[in-house]
Amino acid sequence: MSSTAGSTRSIFEVQKLFLARLAEDCGAEHLVIPSFPDVTLRIRNLADAADSTLIQLVAAVSLEPVLAAQVLRLANSALYRQSGPVETSLARAIQRLGMAELRDIAVMFGMRQLSLAPTVAPFRDYLREVWEHSLLVAQAARFIAQHARMANAGSAQLAGLLHDLGKFYVVLRAQDYPELLEAGQSLASIAADWHCPVGRALLEGWGLPLPVQLVAEEHEDLERDPIRLLPDLTDVVALANALANHGEGASDEELVTLLATAAGRRLQLEPVGLRSCFQSAHEAAEEARRAFPSL
Repeated sequence: MSSTAGSTRSIFEVQKLFLARLAEDCGAEHLVIPSFPDVTLRIRNLADAADSTLIQLVAAVSLEPVLAAQVLRLANSALYRQSGPVETSLARAIQRLGMAELRDIAVMFGMRQLSLAPTVAPFRDYLREVWEHSLLVAQAARFIAQHARMANAGSAQLAGLLHDLGKFYVVLRAQDYPELLEAGQSLASIAADWHCPVGRALLEGWGLPLPVQLVAEEHEDLERDPIRLLPDLTDVVALANALANHGEGASDEELVTLLATAAGRRLQLEPVGLRSCFQSAHEAAEEARRAFPSL
């Protein structure tokens, strides 16, 4: 039955159809997110390729003037500029940022663009909140990984950015089910329930490394694999995600509780260190958010 015939269906029938569609999507060999900017994937591929050149990166970024403006703005922000001069050259701005940071900025841009799609206007505020939460988790994951002296702090930031990507997919997929877009809380609940397997399928389709895929699938579980001794990328993002959910007002008792989980024990942080990570992450995420004022 076509979704345009929604007036004759109950919300429960529509939910059932939509969940069946999501389950089918998760089994697809190459799942892609609707309307995701091509420039984001192009820059990600170039940044990850060993033989890409600065000329290629500049050309790719230049195709999207809004993204180019954000790259220049971030390169000149307190987050990256430090004591260097104001940079007006896109090529030098990219050199200042580095490949990994450019890739992550392109991902930030792509996710923010998704939230502005006209077809998801009823969920624009929700997707903006998911985007801002992702920025905070990405920075918290980076600082936690650095504090725990893990070698993959850069991967932690990317994994943090992408951990909730499945929520974007669920909302965008619901465009074919207008009843769900009208029933806001219903769709938000579905996104919360399904974003982990959907996110894993998306990142697998993108060809991202398995540890990043597992972050999308398992970041809600702080008690996963309790007998393992060494921390991994999912531990970092799971703790960062839980910390972001608690917010700046988290009490010392709440931090102790987080650090008593399997993920927290493996990372071997102290409450004062975790609070310091979150404070630094909040400042960095706010700086990144300010780089996108026009979006």
